[in-house]
Amino acid sequence: MLAKRGGIGYWFDHMNVAVARRSLLVVFSVGVLSFGFAQEKAAPTASEAPEKVNPKDYFELGLRYLDGKGVAASVAEGAKWITLAAEGGYPEAQYFLGRVKEGDNLAEAIQWHKKAAEQNHAKAQARLGWLYSHGPNPDYATAVKWYRMAADRQHGQALLALAKMYEEGQGVPMDTKEAARLYLQAAGKGDSDAQVTLGNLYLTEKLGAVNHHEAFKWFRQAAMQKNREAFSKVAYCYERGHGTEQNFEEAFRWFLKGAEARDAVCLASLGRYYEDGIATGRDYQQAAKYYLLAAEQGDSFAQLGIARLYRAGRGVTKDYVEAYKWLDLAAAQGIGAEVRDLLAREMTADQLAEAKQRSAAFVPQKRVDQLK
Repeated sequence: MLAKRGGIGYWFDHMNVAVARRSLLVVFSVGVLSFGFAQEKAAPTASEAPEKVNPKDYFELGLRYLDGKGVAASVAEGAKWITLAAEGGYPEAQYFLGRVKEGDNLAEAIQWHKKAAEQNHAKAQARLGWLYSHGPNPDYATAVKWYRMAADRQHGQALLALAKMYEEGQGVPMDTKEAARLYLQAAGKGDSDAQVTLGNLYLTEKLGAVNHHEAFKWFRQAAMQKNREAFSKVAYCYERGHGTEQNFEEAFRWFLKGAEARDAVCLASLGRYYEDGIATGRDYQQAAKYYLLAAEQGDSFAQLGIARLYRAGRGVTKDYVEAYKWLDLAAAQGIGAEVRDLLAREMTADQLAEAKQRSAAFVPQKRVDQLK
């Protein structure tokens, strides 16, 4: 969260809470706690007012001010009422304040999260687990404590995180079977990331013999929830006949679903299908399109593919400079160095200098906004 002037973090840091408390009398007298719709009612005395209102009402009023629902939008007013709710012991408000404070005052954020967590607020417990395991000096043992508390309350992400810690031996002795039990629990609750991880485990011997049928089952469940990573997993199962009958048309369909979700692995795979004419007509222009979209995200296989097309002039204008650029980028990730060096022998010094400049200037895109 930002703490600059005008942002939520700034107002939480700089507002006068004492003024907020005094303003309660005004709030009660006009019935603002009915959330923006004034009602005639007798104003309680100053001593009675704070005790008469549930802190949850403060929190809901604060959210309304932040969203501008029923009242004029005001970050300062929203911050004021949410802070009062947190100080009044409402765990959701304490968790909210903790998240706000994480950006500029981590120690205070942890204290608010702890206040909520001690009231069995599962999201706060899971967040503490994350904070303790992802800081500059991770405290995995403490992270495990908080993740376990949230996992006991069936918090999906806590189950997943705790499973990973057992799998990797962070804060606990490495225990693949316990990790699998927790992954299975999270997957059964519908957590798609856990379903993908469980599928991956079934493709190894960590749970005994490799089980392609179980892997395919969990990958498909995750893909049905539109998990981006799962699309390529399901497609590869169909392509290789693992856990299901081999079906290149189905593989193509799932790669296409993943490409629509802008997954780089699926985009690169579609490039391969179009280049080789697998389950579709050979179409070098389409191959170049999908290779390029994935290559721009940093996928090394796609970088190799688009370089191949640029070198041969298939689906794109022959361009040794672009071909070298993509080969150089792929080589930095461990593939294509020999092909790059062979291509360099066919290039002029100026072409080579330009290609190296383009490669050095490349910044991978985190995602592709749209397919055209």
